[in-house]
Amino acid sequence: MVLDTLSLRFALGVVALTLCLLFHGSFRRTRSAYSGWWCVALAFFLAGNVAFLLTGTPQQLWAGPAGNALLVAGAFSVWAGSRSLRLLPVPRWQLLTAPAATALASALENPASNPWSGAPVYLVMMAVGMGLATRELWLLKPGSSQVRRTLALAAGILAGYYFCRWPVFLVEGPDGRLSAPISAPP
Repeated sequence: MVLDTLSLRFALGVVALTLCLLFHGSFRRTRSAYSGWWCVALAFFLAGNVAFLLTGTPQQLWAGPAGNALLVAGAFSVWAGSRSLRLLPVPRWQLLTAPAATALASALENPASNPWSGAPVYLVMMAVGMGLATRELWLLKPGSSQVRRTLALAAGILAGYYFCRWPVFLVEGPDGRLSAPISAPP
């Protein structure tokens, strides 16, 4: 059984919204920076996927770059949340640079007719954001969290996925033999 991209994005949106509400409840009770950052990350992931629902419409012109930037902002918010567990601040410019570069790259590649505009930069930035989160989670002291290694492994797998997808996209494009089974606009 193969699900269409619209159904998958809708299901992902429901999961992201549910998780965001759960993290928000935790944040309201504890004021934990980690929970707060996860709320922000999930909101960015949800908004980015909603923007991609406009692919194939006249709104694709702005929705593609916005969707790419929002998803990258989500990945870097995961990194910021991971840093918060070590009580390390994240300068605002570090949070804004990657989404801005992603939006610019996407805007420069004719997003009105190219649903993959900015994809190489998007893929690299997602790998970097999740890779940084992996590093922060791995550097947590062993006694600080019982699930730190599991979270680091999950973030590392996601970073690896985006990192490996990047050269495949550069070589084959979105319709290549290796890309096609996993390709929907970013």
